[in-house]
Amino acid sequence: MTKRGKVEENSFDGGEGGLATEEDESRSESYDQLLQIANSIIKIAGKVGLGENQEKDRKVSKERVLQVAERLSGLRKSRYAFLPREIFGEPSWDILLDLFIAALKGEDRLVKQLCLAAQVPSTTALRYISKLEECGVIRRISDKVDRRRIYISLTKYGFNSMNNLVSCVCDLEKDDI
Repeated sequence: MTKRGKVEENSFDGGEGGLATEEDESRSESYDQLLQIANSIIKIAGKVGLGENQEKDRKVSKERVLQVAERLSGLRKSRYAFLPREIFGEPSWDILLDLFIAALKGEDRLVKQLCLAAQVPSTTALRYISKLEECGVIRRISDKVDRRRIYISLTKYGFNSMNNLVSCVCDLEKDDI
């Protein structure tokens, strides 16, 4: 990242001898998409203000917000094809994205499903679920029929925060992506 807050583009070195294959070109395109997303997030942070809870009145359709959230989730998962899994450590974000997409689709999420969505060991996911609950962005709901089952959902604050963030990405896509 540069001092001005933009991710620098590195040249993509194809396979051996500099000959690019179809796979290299596909990876290069995905790398470019990841760079665009990283730069978009930096712009969002500048627009929203780091740590500030500013709600903006946006006219973005639910379908568009869902589409962008699913795209963000898919791109996050695709990075493991290009870089070692060990260098990424954002279970909270994966959990929040999954819960946000589920809320937009009208689906419920069990704790076990969120552990899988976070792609980390269940003990790690449970620790992050507890942290998110402490922060007031998610809540646990016991199943009325089977008390062993616990559902997790975004609180109103959590949903509005995710909606505002993804709406910012939608706004940026109009300009940049």
